[in-house]
Amino acid sequence: MRLHESGGPTELLGFLETLTTVRKRNGEIVTFDPEQVVAWRIVLPPAKG
Repeated sequence: MRLHESGGPTELLGFLETLTTVRKRNGEIVTFDPEQVVAWRIVLPPAKG
């Protein structure tokens, strides 16, 4: 997701755990303000083949 923060736009990639938290690939839980989200993006795993 892209967040609009005071220092400029920030990208946050991970698994949405709750309405205000994301679990990053390294296991870290990050809290965000949903009102700061300006764009959502779904990232799918690569296709096997």
